[in-house]
Amino acid sequence: MPISKTLKIASVPLLFLLMLYIFVPKIRLSVTYGYANIPSTPAAEGCKWIRRSFPTVGISFFDQSCSKKIWSYQSAGNTINRVTGARAVKTFTLFSKPKEESPIDVVNSWFEKLSQEQKQRCEVFQVPMDKSDTHNSAQLRFKSRFKIDIKKSIVDQATQNGEHMPLTDELDFACGADIGSNFNASRPYFEFDSRSPAKYLLVSSLGNDGSVVVDLDTIRF
Repeated sequence: MPISKTLKIASVPLLFLLMLYIFVPKIRLSVTYGYANIPSTPAAEGCKWIRRSFPTVGISFFDQSCSKKIWSYQSAGNTINRVTGARAVKTFTLFSKPKEESPIDVVNSWFEKLSQEQKQRCEVFQVPMDKSDTHNSAQLRFKSRFKIDIKKSIVDQATQNGEHMPLTDELDFACGADIGSNFNASRPYFEFDSRSPAKYLLVSSLGNDGSVVVDLDTIRF
């Protein structure tokens, strides 16, 4: 048998295995949750995804149900707080806007609310989103995200070109209490979904300890 033909035959099982590797997790999630409403990734070991809905706010999202769960969620007005014991932390806030108002105009209006000192430290960034061949690419194609964050030049100066953490807490909440955060925590961001042009979502800082196990890429509002 010619070598080229042998190589073609041998490549068929490899291609089949590659397709299984790519598609089996998505198929498994689709069977469990329905193709149009699946989490972006499999749940962690010992956990399962639960779709949480808050009709009074108008938000739903996947949250992992685990044996050692830290947070539960409660709605209050247009906000969803994560709660543990007597502690409640603002997590998601849904706002209304004119349908014709663009995402960047909304974010710029928030920027204008900052003090002059905050404006000198902060600027508007578009948050990169990987919309390539992932489980949740069908969801992400409707979404865009922006944040108001500390200017890179200031971060580099305060952290010795990014090699170390700041020696002081002067960069904590540098962009304000609502859209700022502790420097070493995740940054709040604004999410826009073209399926809901009259609304947008503010995702508050989720900390840095990995305790928030919400699938942020499949939030619906």
